[in-house]
Amino acid sequence: MTTSGASERDLAASMMGDLRAAPRSALEMRGIDLGPAVEQVLFSSLRAGHAGEIGLRPRVRQLARRPVAALGALRAPQRLPRADVMVIALADVHRRLFAPVGAELGRIDAGISVIQVAAGRAAMDPRLADLPGVPRQLTRRSALALMRHRVDHRVLAAATAAWDGKVGAEVASSLRPRMIDTIGRLALEAARIDDTMAAVRPRAIVMYDEIDAWSRLVTTVAHRRGVTVVDLPHAEAVDADAIRGAGYDLMGVYGPRSAAVVAAAGVPDHRIVIVGPAGFDTLVRSARDDIDVPRRVVLAAQYRGGRMTDAVRRGVLASAVVAAREIDAAVELVPHPTEPVSAWDSILSERSHVSGVDVLVASRDALHDLLPGAALLVTGWSNSVYEAVLARVPAITVHLLEGPPPMPFAAEGIAREARDATTAAQHARALMVPEARRLALSTARAALAEHLGPLDGAATQRTAALVVRAAQV
Repeated sequence: MTTSGASERDLAASMMGDLRAAPRSALEMRGIDLGPAVEQVLFSSLRAGHAGEIGLRPRVRQLARRPVAALGALRAPQRLPRADVMVIALADVHRRLFAPVGAELGRIDAGISVIQVAAGRAAMDPRLADLPGVPRQLTRRSALALMRHRVDHRVLAAATAAWDGKVGAEVASSLRPRMIDTIGRLALEAARIDDTMAAVRPRAIVMYDEIDAWSRLVTTVAHRRGVTVVDLPHAEAVDADAIRGAGYDLMGVYGPRSAAVVAAAGVPDHRIVIVGPAGFDTLVRSARDDIDVPRRVVLAAQYRGGRMTDAVRRGVLASAVVAAREIDAAVELVPHPTEPVSAWDSILSERSHVSGVDVLVASRDALHDLLPGAALLVTGWSNSVYEAVLARVPAITVHLLEGPPPMPFAAEGIAREARDATTAAQHARALMVPEARRLALSTARAALAEHLGPLDGAATQRTAALVVRAAQV
């Protein structure tokens, strides 16, 4: 695929311009413009370098959605209370991230009511079964609009004929059916979100997502209703191109580094608020200098996707195992919060990766419980290095890719970098020397403020204040 020198963002915008040549009704759902969310899907596809797998044929999926939606609307939508703030959870981790903020709102008696709803894949997650689900909010009016919604493959092909010259005929031919599926899915979700907002009538929406299509879809729906939308940080912001166009009214970020990235994405300074990571406050309060015996090496897994392939995951695991063997420790593997524990079954069954060391798989939300007292943290390039340093645990990042590491943790002194298992073992042995360990942690902590903002354990309070501000706009 060639981009003629243009960035993925500029290319996606150009391709979206071609797509808008299709009948306007295809990109609208009851007056809601689906274009910004569709463009983000195009951008993500281009960034990944492929169109991705569709699964069922797009036309079949589109046709299936209409009767399913109509049948769903025959039963009354789930009754929802009105609330000042509606928190949209797109994954179980989002509810856990908001938990301390919600508790703080209750503690300070902010005078605002809060409701959490599950959307997207989270609506099907049994761990969120107690939350109202956006898919259950669909009125008959919306169902009828969905039944009338059409995306004709031939019209779409004509509107996007210019894509062949922009991305090549092969990629263009795979993107076209993906767009049929995408537009149909987004139309359904737009109707559900709009009906949910109509039921709750919030003054503010809270989300944890600035780089996916949901950030464009929810903000578009909310702004039509005059609702303020605030994005809270789930991780450090690092990709200005992916954030560009998110459309949030307020964006909470970790620290000055994230603020600069968000500003580079075109977000005005008055919309950016440094709050820090609310979810890390407990680590600041539970930090320990001692090491548990028997020793533990915590392996913080990253989600499989992009450059984090199964081969890289195997390599990171192997490095953690060799490092643990060097210091006579066990490995506690913490799966990524958005992946099932079973995602590691096949890799762990290959005994060559875990020879001679006990590898225990912890729950997905156990990282903060396991870090205090751990000997080391091992990961690829995840934000878990910040959490380790706050818990007074040195971190080793395993860099098995070509070129520079995705995050410059080692260059900044936040972590030790290993390019193979032997180097990981050497770092592990060195970090067991008390003076070397103290020096590594003091150096790392000094570098954290740029990334995380004030290290005062008050990020939860600042985040709660931002939510109150959003509800009062």
